[in-house]
Amino acid sequence: MTFETDRTTPAAWEPGLAQAFGELLGRPLTSFDPPDAPGVYEVLFGGNYLYESELDREPVWIAREALVDGRPVVLEHLALTPPGDLDHPELVFDARGSLFEVDPDGLPAAFASAVAKAADPDRGLLRGADLARLLDAHGLGPTDLPGTSWRLRQGKVASDGTLLDALRAATGLTRTDARGRATRPGSAGDEVAPEAWERVAGIEHPGLRAHLAGYADPESHDLAFCGHDPDGHDPDGADGDGADLVVRWEGAVDQYEVDVVRVRPRER
Repeated sequence: MTFETDRTTPAAWEPGLAQAFGELLGRPLTSFDPPDAPGVYEVLFGGNYLYESELDREPVWIAREALVDGRPVVLEHLALTPPGDLDHPELVFDARGSLFEVDPDGLPAAFASAVAKAADPDRGLLRGADLARLLDAHGLGPTDLPGTSWRLRQGKVASDGTLLDALRAATGLTRTDARGRATRPGSAGDEVAPEAWERVAGIEHPGLRAHLAGYADPESHDLAFCGHDPDGHDPDGADGDGADLVVRWEGAVDQYEVDVVRVRPRER
């Protein structure tokens, strides 16, 4: 079967994806968790680009449809930027699972106190679902939050909680894109370093090998593969009490980061 037909039949396609991602990460996906206790994984998007573009304050992040009803968030300029002829897929975000900063200054005292208690003690961040719950408990709505009182710190990319699906979402290999169109693999061609091709050499499926080479170059200015330990330490936003980093990519010369993380139980 070809990539285009396999990707629409998960049961047939998943073993090939798992083998490919195992080669990319340098270890089998089955080695991350015991069979009887699978972890919960997610993809987080953050970095300077969010703040510099002011997309971190787009009202759509805290709209009732997103925070309460779970409507996916898609913003035109939030996309992956791999090299070669690979697509630059727009990302689909889950606002309820995304991480927000809320500045208590100027907010009702009781609400500000509740936010402080609910926020992560190390990073001061609040999940969108918790923000929605607190707004409702205090008789407030998203429009009651001044635009300068909150911002998105990391957007949670939509996935089903498995490591395999998180890696699919982080590499543009979902079955459909943000607009519901079928996704297709591309090829990094000669726009990545030989090291990238060496990393993916063991991937059995040629289409996947060509595609994931674009996500395997540590020197790429488009989308750099940083592995599980960028700069020799845990990256901001994927450490502390929140989550354990599996793999990171840095896009557009450090303008944004895409982290696949394993969520620790108390954060789920």
